[in-house]
Amino acid sequence: MGRGPSHFRKDHIAAILLSIFLAAGFVLLMGRVPAAANASGDQTLADLLEQEATADPASAAAAVFSAESSRQQVIADSQSAYASELESRYQALVESDRASRSADSSIEYAIHESIAMSIAESMSIEESVAASLAYESSVAASIAQSEAESREAAERAAREEQARREAEAQRAAAASASAAAAANPSGTTGMTVLVGDSRASGFSFWGGWPAGQVFYTYNQIDNAPGLVSGAASLYPAKVVFLNGIDDIIAHGNDVALVHYEEAIRQFHSLSPNTAIYVSSVIRVNATGLARFPQLGNISGYNQMLIAMCARNGWTYVDASAGFSDAHFADDGIHFSKEWTIQWLNQLRGMVGF
Repeated sequence: MGRGPSHFRKDHIAAILLSIFLAAGFVLLMGRVPAAANASGDQTLADLLEQEATADPASAAAAVFSAESSRQQVIADSQSAYASELESRYQALVESDRASRSADSSIEYAIHESIAMSIAESMSIEESVAASLAYESSVAASIAQSEAESREAAERAAREEQARREAEAQRAAAASASAAAAANPSGTTGMTVLVGDSRASGFSFWGGWPAGQVFYTYNQIDNAPGLVSGAASLYPAKVVFLNGIDDIIAHGNDVALVHYEEAIRQFHSLSPNTAIYVSSVIRVNATGLARFPQLGNISGYNQMLIAMCARNGWTYVDASAGFSDAHFADDGIHFSKEWTIQWLNQLRGMVGF
């Protein structure tokens, strides 16, 4: 049996209502359309469909389709807008993170640069301090050297003045000595004179031997006018030569020996009856050698003196027994008072005066 219009309308209305509720459920599941708007839309569509379905089922179906299409478009637009907003927010976060990283990198670079500059400045300050300390040390060394040179110059001046006074006394004594020697059968005055360099000056300074019988120079023997002739003018019975240091410094061993031998021969020609003794040259210490490296072979020079005395008939004497570094003055060349007196006494015992 066929169905009547009432059955058709009821079946279609039920299908239409089912479609409406399914569409509404789908929109709610998507979660992008506000709940209040969905509820309002569903109620309006239900009322419309109920009215249309009663009057005209076909028109109601068209209304459902149109309403559903509009709703689907609204959902799609809402999803697209939401996705665009998410994309914009994501890009904003990315840009913010990049900017933050860039700022952090700039700060880190600035910190590193500041540290590097601080290290460079510290190194520069250290170099400046080191240079200042080196300069102060150099100035202190220069002052110390100047003071030492001043003391040495003062001592030298005092010795030269002493030598001048002694030379005057020697000239006065020479006149009487000449007369005494002429009257003496031996042709001498019987005295002993000492002839030497600056080391021998201590013999008269410290009262070890009469000043009028000590002849010394602060120069090499070939550049000391009057040294040999002054000593010879006393016509001594004995003479002890103690030169060497200044001669070696000025000329070296070989040339120094040539000048030394000539000077002693000159003395002999002026006072032929005087017995001639030649003393060994006492070494210097490390300080003296640093100042004058020429003095590094004094032992070799003494061997040359031994040979010189042998060929000329002179007597070589070595009175350095007991000498040590403790007997040096600060310059490493000259001697203390203690050693000078000991040295003289050893010479007196060996030469016999």
